[in-house]
Amino acid sequence: MLTQKAIELYLESCLTLSPRTVMWYKRVLKLFADQYPQLPSHPEPIESFLSSVKQRDCSDETLKDYFSVLRTFYNFCEKRYHESNPIGYIRIPHPKRKLVRPLDMPEQQMLLSIGKNDRDRAMLTLFLDSMIRVGELVSLRRTHLSGNTIYIQGKTGNRTVPILDSTARLLSRIGQGEYFFIGPKGPLTTGGIHKVVKKYLKMLGIKRKRMGPHLLRHSAATQYIVNGGNPLILQKVFLGHETLDMTSAYVHLAETKVAAEQHERLSPIRSATENGHHRCPKCDQLVFREKYEEGDRLVCICGWSSYLNGGQ
Repeated sequence: MLTQKAIELYLESCLTLSPRTVMWYKRVLKLFADQYPQLPSHPEPIESFLSSVKQRDCSDETLKDYFSVLRTFYNFCEKRYHESNPIGYIRIPHPKRKLVRPLDMPEQQMLLSIGKNDRDRAMLTLFLDSMIRVGELVSLRRTHLSGNTIYIQGKTGNRTVPILDSTARLLSRIGQGEYFFIGPKGPLTTGGIHKVVKKYLKMLGIKRKRMGPHLLRHSAATQYIVNGGNPLILQKVFLGHETLDMTSAYVHLAETKVAAEQHERLSPIRSATENGHHRCPKCDQLVFREKYEEGDRLVCICGWSSYLNGGQ
């Protein structure tokens, strides 16, 4: 089969993907078709293509994105047209997952309070309440809101996501016609929504590598687990991840946050010094309080000690 013909058939089948995702697929597959006009049936040409991508100084993460496009493309060709699928013979480096520090609760609360109009307040609230993707917010229509739920057409399939009463009320007050989020030139695009979110994050003095809607989704998902949420529900209902492995990063972040909070409260150092936080007059280290019949005594690891309250 001609590679270009296979690509056209594949792209015609991508009915549930966002326009932005389709454009990315077109870009990757065009490069592949330019290099191989006839659809390769062996792994070596695909490995050669990925090697040429790697030589452009792209990251392992970008290389994985290219490979993912080719994998879904070849899976389609195999299932629909019984073409050979060599993709299973190819191995690429797995990039280390880079975890962005989420917004803490005070930062999230401040973000919800600074929206300058109903549209922006609804946008920020919806991202933190529902944890949807920016592309899913762009495709949201008024008919998708039903009571306290929104119907999401996501890149991994469709799902129904619950939202709070207050979020639903905010949504009901904004928009025009079937669209909720309107700008001066019509419905907001993903780029327009990124600008709105980034503006408010900058207003709060927040600095992260990724300053956009994904930071809100990332922060809300982490807080959901910290608050005791079920990881499986987070994966399937809120995040729309295909596997629980993709959600595990939020579980790890939440565990780290809970451990830090518990350590702050339960550390032996805090327990031993919580009454007065005494320091040694000789070495300035925190000292421990020990109880004796004669009275409480402060003891330092350097050897210094002293009774309190007139003990002997």
